[in-house]
Amino acid sequence: MAFWTRLAVALSFLTCVVSVRTDAKTLQESVAAFGWAGLCIGCLCLCPSIPVCAFISPYAPLLAGWVWLCVAIGVSGGMHWDGLADVADGLGSRKQGEEFWRVVHDSSLGTFGVLALGLVGIGQWLCVSIHCEHKDWLVLLVAPMWGRLAPIWLAQGHCVYSGSKTAHFLAEALQKNPWIGRRFWMLFWALPLGLCFVLDMPGLLCLYPAQYGLLVWLRRVAASYGGISGDFLGASVELSVLCFLGTSLVQ
Repeated sequence: MAFWTRLAVALSFLTCVVSVRTDAKTLQESVAAFGWAGLCIGCLCLCPSIPVCAFISPYAPLLAGWVWLCVAIGVSGGMHWDGLADVADGLGSRKQGEEFWRVVHDSSLGTFGVLALGLVGIGQWLCVSIHCEHKDWLVLLVAPMWGRLAPIWLAQGHCVYSGSKTAHFLAEALQKNPWIGRRFWMLFWALPLGLCFVLDMPGLLCLYPAQYGLLVWLRRVAASYGGISGDFLGASVELSVLCFLGTSLVQ
């Protein structure tokens, strides 16, 4: 499949700004372009943020960070944030078995979902604002890409919840195309190290334990409730973006 076709299908799957008709085989092969799709999302987030940050105002970085976050949420249609809120509500309910999934699939937003959205959202906004103040544009470009790779790391070789079509699709795509998983795990080890030297950000080395710890925790929690679901995959996106933005600030 041509690179541009994969990218278009990946953007159609990950965002609400592109719509492409496709079949199941093409959709599975498009998983290989998730990283490039994340870079495209990063470009869309940066385009309005850089001019806003150029305003002569002490509050320009805060406003630019808010714009970056709004575009990131708008481009994805908020679906990853919805997964984050659903998982938080499920864990906060302390239910077990199918009762847990009933809470997760409930369309209403609970207390723990609000708390998760607030904490992660404010965390991302503050981190992005600091990066805007320091003109760390490459970090803000790569952060959405890092987040879109997280579901692949999470789903590879792990059991999925029987009621999740999204998790089954991703697991099947990785099983039929094992080279995708191997390539993205190579990226997991190479990208932070490369950026660490290029940007002189030694804190990015902290991304290894932080991201790996997050993946292990999500896998163990999901396994205790029957496997990975689309909501866990969505939560991994936003939590991984926060990990990337936060560790890159460590001096």
